[in-house]
Amino acid sequence: MGSTALLHTRAWDRLQRALASLPMSLSVLVIVLCAALFFLPVASGQSTEAPEITSSGPFSVDEGSLAITTLTATDADTAVGDLVWSITGGADEAMFSLTAGGVLTFISAKDFEQPDDIDMDGSYEVAVQVSDGTNTDSADLVVSLTDVPEPPAITTTSPLSVAEGETAVATLRATDDETAAADLTWTMTGGADQDKFSLTTAGVLALNAAADYESPDDADTDRSYEITVQVSDGSMTDSADLLVELTNVTELASQITGLSSVSFGENSYVRVATYSASSDEDRDGVTWTITGADAAHFSIDSPSGALRFDIAPVSPRIYSDPPDYEDPVDSDTDNSYSITLQASAGSDTTATYDVTVTVTDVDERGEVSLSSTKPRSGTELTATLTDPDGVTSGTASWQWERNNGREGWLAISGASSAAYTPWPRTATVISASE
Repeated sequence: MGSTALLHTRAWDRLQRALASLPMSLSVLVIVLCAALFFLPVASGQSTEAPEITSSGPFSVDEGSLAITTLTATDADTAVGDLVWSITGGADEAMFSLTAGGVLTFISAKDFEQPDDIDMDGSYEVAVQVSDGTNTDSADLVVSLTDVPEPPAITTTSPLSVAEGETAVATLRATDDETAAADLTWTMTGGADQDKFSLTTAGVLALNAAADYESPDDADTDRSYEITVQVSDGSMTDSADLLVELTNVTELASQITGLSSVSFGENSYVRVATYSASSDEDRDGVTWTITGADAAHFSIDSPSGALRFDIAPVSPRIYSDPPDYEDPVDSDTDNSYSITLQASAGSDTTATYDVTVTVTDVDERGEVSLSSTKPRSGTELTATLTDPDGVTSGTASWQWERNNGREGWLAISGASSAAYTPWPRTATVISASE
């Protein structure tokens, strides 16, 4: 490309007239000097030629990589280091970064299997521009992703579980972008309990023998088995440490254990007896039922198996009453309560178990009542003794007492029968014993 002449047209005309009056040799010298001046370069900072982009692609980048390329351009009158680059558009411009020096990168790493360009074809489009301060050049660039072989990734996570008495644990899973799941190969590579398991090449994990929750056989007997597994696509692998938790299954005993005949003192709220239909570890999974002639008067705690009286209260009381020997409520009112227990866990049930609870008499305090609660001086008072257990004739003894102020209650001499007549300035109290 040529340079812009510095000579003005009018100045050239004046020069021609001046040359005509000079000798030939001197005219030639002037012409040579003018020609040199004509081709002098333009002053610094006044670029006249546009830069030209020389790296227009297409470009390809491995998936997962950010770096793409450093763009290049030429300019006849501007140093490369003085050119300034920028992004001016393109369908996917938001996914790129471009420095003023021309370094083009992705803002975030891309996945060949899941492209996020505008048309999701794995070809990212961006328009760039380079400037020398006066003139510019532009280019539309395409950056394509290339696939990079990736290892498989195990997606099965801990903890896995297996019920006691069972062997099947799980079919392990993994993903691989280049290899079908059916073509992945599984192996067991370690773990404190690896000898307790088998693993097929297809990923089917199982215990070699069913385990017992009550007698765990893992290395540290905590019912948590530890293994390490590996999956391979033929060239690359992934590994995982897995835990397999042994879970409890409620196992019923063939027969309920506990007292079949119970003696129970009246007026007590404590449990009658406790029954069991499983091991202690399985107790929480047991449900109890009560049937029989007197079932309505009992409850049994699930899962503990604690049998209690649950007699409907008499108004105004709202809580269950204890059994009363003097007022039996069993079906034949003989203080012998008959019930039948049965335990279940899921669809399993025990054999029925008959229980007889005999309520026994307990000596109870009697109560004294007076013929009047507002005694009068000179009027006889009569005391009456009642006892839930009954009063045997001739066995009661009486003693009337009077209040003596600070000294408290003092026995009244001769006042030892059920009747007494108070006199002024005395306060009395009556006691009886049997």
